Amino acid sequence: MIRFKFPVKALAATVVSFIVIVAVLITAVLRDTVFTMDYHMALKLSEIERLVNRDYYFSVDDSALSDAVMTGYVKGLKDTYANYYTKENAQKQIDSLKGDSFGIGALLVYLSNENALYVWKVYDNGAASNVGMKSGDYIVKVDGMTVKELGYDGALSAIRGEKGKAVALTVQRGTEEKTFKVTLAENDVQSVYSALLQKKYGYVEVIDFNQKTSAQFKVAVDELQKEGIKGLIIDLRHNGGGTVASAAEMLDYLLPKGDTVRVKYKNGKIYVRNRSDKKCVDLPMVILTDGGTGSSSEIFCSIMRDFGKAVLIGERTYGKSIIQRSYNLSDGSRVKFTIGEFVPKSGKSYHKIGLSPDIEVTPDFKDGADFYLKTEENDKVLLRGIEYLDKTISGR
Repeated sequence: MIRFKFPVKALAATVVSFIVIVAVLITAVLRDTVFTMDYHMALKLSEIERLVNRDYYFSVDDSALSDAVMTGYVKGLKDTYANYYTKENAQKQIDSLKGDSFGIGALLVYLSNENALYVWKVYDNGAASNVGMKSGDYIVKVDGMTVKELGYDGALSAIRGEKGKAVALTVQRGTEEKTFKVTLAENDVQSVYSALLQKKYGYVEVIDFNQKTSAQFKVAVDELQKEGIKGLIIDLRHNGGGTVASAAEMLDYLLPKGDTVRVKYKNGKIYVRNRSDKKCVDLPMVILTDGGTGSSSEIFCSIMRDFGKAVLIGERTYGKSIIQRSYNLSDGSRVKFTIGEFVPKSGKSYHKIGLSPDIEVTPDFKDGADFYLKTEENDKVLLRGIEYLDKTISGR
C-alpha cells in the first residue's frame, strides 16, 4: 500500500492566503460600493452606532436616524441648493415640479398691517375660483376666527387639511364682507396669468416654471396674438425658477432655430441640452426682472437677450446659473444636488452676479407686500416696458 505524505502546513498557508485575499477583495468591493462616500467615515459611523446601542439612555427611532444621516451627508456637500427629501416630503417636491397642489387653489400673501391674507392670485377652475373668490380679496376670518387672532401660521394651518375638508372664508371686498365655503381639493397650479394692455400689448406674468407652465404660456400668448397685439411683455419678477425643461419649451416656442440651453457638466465639457426649431413668435418683446428673478428665469432671460429677441427692463437678477437634478432613491426618498452650470452665449458666468438689465428701473415699492399690491398705474417697471414698446413700434 502506497502512502502519500499530506502537506498540512503548506495547505494551511494556502488557505490562510486565500482567506486574506478574499477579505481584501471584499473590503475593496465594499469601499467601491457601500462605502464610496468614505471608508473611514463608514467606520466612524459604525463606531458611533456601537456606542449608542451600548450606552444611549433613550430609545432610537431608526427611520428618523437614517433620515438625519442622509440630511447631514447632503448638507455636508456645502451645496446651497442640495437637499434630501424624506419619503413623505419627496412626493410634495414631485407634485410641486409637476404643477400639482392641494388646498383652496389660490396664492396668498399675509398682510400684517391689515390683519388679513391677501388673495394675490386665484387659479382658473380652482376651489376658490369656483365658489366666487377673486384676486384682490382680503381673507379676514377662517371658520369664524379672525386672522388677527389666528396669526399667519395659525390662519394657514386652519386653511390646510385633508382633501374634502370644508373651510368658511370670510373676505373683505371693498366695503362688502362675504363668506365663502371652500372645499379643499387638488388643483392644477396656475403659474401663468395674462392680460391685454392698452388694447395693443400682451402682458404675461409667469410665477414659476413647472411641468405645466410652458403649455399655459403658449395658450396665453396664442390667445393674445388673436387679439392682434403689437408687442409682448413677459413679467418674471419674483420668479425664482423651477424646471429648466419648461423654460426650454417656452424658448422653443418663442425663438427661431438655434441652440438654446448649453450646460457644462462635471467632466468639463459643454453640451447643447436644448434647441429651438424655426417656428417663432415675431413680436417685439421685453422681459421685466428684479432681484427675485432667478435660476430657470435667468436662463430664459439670458437666452432671449442673446437671440436679440427681448430686452431686460427692471433690476439686476438674483444670480444663479447652476443647475440641479433630483434623483429617486430605492426607499421612496429623494435627493437633489448641483450637476452642472448653464453657459450663456458669451461664455461668461453670471453666477452670484446676476444679469444686468438693459434698461434699469427701480420700482417705488419695496420687496415686501407692496409688490403684490402694485397696479398698472403705479408700476414704474411695467410702464417703462410699455414706453419701450411704443418707441419700438413707432420706429418700425
